[in-house]
Amino acid sequence: MTMTRPYRIGLAVILVIIVVPALIVGGILFLSRSYKKGFDKITFGLSKQNVSELMGEPSKIEACNGPSYSYGEVIGYCAAEYRYYLFIETWGIILDKDGKVIGKYYHVLG
Repeated sequence: MTMTRPYRIGLAVILVIIVVPALIVGGILFLSRSYKKGFDKITFGLSKQNVSELMGEPSKIEACNGPSYSYGEVIGYCAAEYRYYLFIETWGIILDKDGKVIGKYYHVLG
């Protein structure tokens, strides 16, 4: 039995409707797990080079100037913030003027 042209087109459309979203969701899940794995290994005092090795290149690097706080206490003075964006998640790494980690955060929109 041979497939007619409309049948082949319909089958291709159905496959695209199923495969493309599955690939997108799979890619998001893979990156999310990868970021989480690297983020969990980041400790205070780690260098920005080590951060890039664990997390990859940041989505955005923002210059910052001023104190960084944790529970109302100054933990250091921020010089740069590495941000990693993925869908509704954001991972942030705060670095001091020497390029050392002084803070980190994870945020989910919602």
